[in-house]
Amino acid sequence: MICQLAKNIRPYCIAFAVVLNCTSPVAAQGLGHQDRAAIQELSLAFITAFQAGDMATVIGFLPPKVLANIASQNDMSPAKLSDTITQQSTQAMSGLMIEDFSMNFEDMNSGTTQAGRAYALVPTTTILSAGSQTTRTRTRTLFFYDEGEWFLLRIENADQVHFLTAVYKDFESIDFF
Repeated sequence: MICQLAKNIRPYCIAFAVVLNCTSPVAAQGLGHQDRAAIQELSLAFITAFQAGDMATVIGFLPPKVLANIASQNDMSPAKLSDTITQQSTQAMSGLMIEDFSMNFEDMNSGTTQAGRAYALVPTTTILSAGSQTTRTRTRTLFFYDEGEWFLLRIENADQVHFLTAVYKDFESIDFF
């Protein structure tokens, strides 16, 4: 079970093991002023928690419906899954140095899904090092609106898209890569 759990939650541990640096303004590309402000506020809250090493808060950015779905698949409560991801993220980050992180809001794509859900995809570059090894990752960070709240999720691979679309079917038609 632990191996399966690790396989299922690893993308989310990785997804939240980044710092969001929101120094440039969010471009207008289809989002209203309130949406842009909410995305910036979310980014800043994430940055603050991550820089403080508060992985429980960082993991709290995971959409509750996604967390509940993954927990259900692993016969555990969302709270237990959140605790497990928090512990694994804390451990994974303990040996890493964040060399650089950037989000290119100027190249952000935004819109609404067929169900009318607002979203933004922001190109994201992360450079992490451990000892003499450095890894550069180019991904996208998805910001999306659900039931009155904005969430963020880094989209690095098909597994993350699968976890997202298992709950939010309206994202199936979005090209994440």
